Amino acid sequence: DQLAEEHSGQARRLVAENKQLLGFEVDSSKSAVDRWLVAGHRGGVLAGGMASPATGFGVSSLMVIDDPIKGAAEADSPAHRRRLLSAFRSDLLTRLHPGASCVVISTRWHTEDLPGSLLDEGGEQWQHINVPAVSTAGVRDDLCREPGRPVVNPLGYDASDFERIRTSVGSRAWAASYLGTPSSPEGALIMAEWIDAHRLPAAPSRPMRIVVAIDPADSGHGDQTGIVAGALAPDGSVALIADVSAHLTSDAWANRAVELAITLGASSVVVEGFSAATTYSRLITEAVRAQKPPQHIAVSTWPPKGRSRVGDAASRSQGMIAAMENGKCRIAGHLPTLKSDMVGWQGHQHQPDRVAAAVIAFDVLDDGANRQGMTIAAPIALHDRTLGRNVSGLGSGRPGVDALVAAQAARKKAAAAGTDPDAEPEVQKAARVSSMAAYLSRRL
Repeated sequence: DQLAEEHSGQARRLVAENKQLLGFEVDSSKSAVDRWLVAGHRGGVLAGGMASPATGFGVSSLMVIDDPIKGAAEADSPAHRRRLLSAFRSDLLTRLHPGASCVVISTRWHTEDLPGSLLDEGGEQWQHINVPAVSTAGVRDDLCREPGRPVVNPLGYDASDFERIRTSVGSRAWAASYLGTPSSPEGALIMAEWIDAHRLPAAPSRPMRIVVAIDPADSGHGDQTGIVAGALAPDGSVALIADVSAHLTSDAWANRAVELAITLGASSVVVEGFSAATTYSRLITEAVRAQKPPQHIAVSTWPPKGRSRVGDAASRSQGMIAAMENGKCRIAGHLPTLKSDMVGWQGHQHQPDRVAAAVIAFDVLDDGANRQGMTIAAPIALHDRTLGRNVSGLGSGRPGVDALVAAQAARKKAAAAGTDPDAEPEVQKAARVSSMAAYLSRRL
C-alpha cells in the first residue's frame, strides 16, 4: 500500500503543478492520496496494494499493477504465488469494466510468477512486451536492437555501468531485473567453478569483524548442526574461514561454537532462531559464561527482528549465492565438506546444515558492511590459551608460533622490497584459513 500511495501522490502532485497545461485539476473535496478525483470529470485514481479492498470500485479506463512480487523470496514461494494469482483473479480483474485495460509491470523472478501464469493461461488476451537493459542474444527484445546495445534511460546508465551491475548482482538477479527472463531455482545453485575461481589462499589478514553462525540440530542423531565462521574483509567481501559442523547435541554445539568464537577472536555468535530462539540464545549465553572468553562475545538470533521468514531456503540464500558467483563471498583455504555440500545442494532439496550456517554468516556480515555510518571494532587480542586449542576445520594446517614469527618477518621483508606480502610462501603457510593466525601474527 505504501508504494502505491507514494506513486499516487506523485501523480496527484504532477496534476496540481501542471493544471494549466493539462486542462483539469484535482477535486479539492476528494484529494486523499489513496483516492483522488478530477474536478468536473468522472475520472480519478484509486491506489493500494494487491491485498487492498476494492469492493464498490470499478475500473473504467486503466488498471496498472506494478511489481506485485517484492523479490526472489516471494517468487519462490508456491503459496505466495497462488495467493497473488487468486487475489488478481477474484479481487482485481472483476473490477474491470468493458473496454478497460490492465497493465502488469513485473520483475520476472520465476517462470510461474503472475505474468507467467497469465501468459500461460490466456496469452491471446495479453500483449507481452520485454525491453532488456542490454539487448542479449536469445532474449526477447521488443526494441529489436542488435545484441549488446544498452537501453537509453534517463539515469544515464551506459554499457559499462550495466556490465558492472551484471558482475555484482549475480546471474539470476541480472536475468530477472535487467533482462526480463525468469528462472526457477532448480538444479545446482552454487557452482564449483565459482568457489575455485574466487577462493582465498588464507583468511583476511585484517578482518573488520568475525562471526560464528549456527544452524542448530537438537538431537545430535539426525541432521548435523552447521557451525561456520565468516570474516568481513576491509573491501566489504565476506570470507568463510572455518567449518566445525557435526552431529551434536544442543549443549555440545553451543560449547563448540563458543570455542570457535574464542579461537578466532569472533565478536558475536549468531544462531538461526526460527523455532526456538529464546532457548538457543540461552544455551549459547551459558556456554559463553562457562568458558569465560577473553573478548566480549555478543549472542543474537537470525533473522533479525523485523525480517519475516519469507520463501524457502533457496530464496533466503540468494544473496550469498549471488556473492559466491561474483566473488563477494569466498571460501578461504580448503573447507572440502562445505564446498561439497554447496555444490551438491539443489533447489528442491533440503539445504545442508553447514550451507545454512554459511548463509547466516554471510547475511550478518554483508548487512553490517552495507549499513551506512556503522563503526566496526576489531576483536580484542586473543588470550594465550588459544594457542593450545584443538579446533578442527580451520583449514589444511595449524601454524605454530615459529611459523607465525616467520610469516611476520616475511611480511616486513616483502613490504621493504615493495612486493606483495600475501604472495610469500611463509605468509600463506602461517595464515592459512585461520583468522586466529592473523591476529596472533600481529601480536608477535
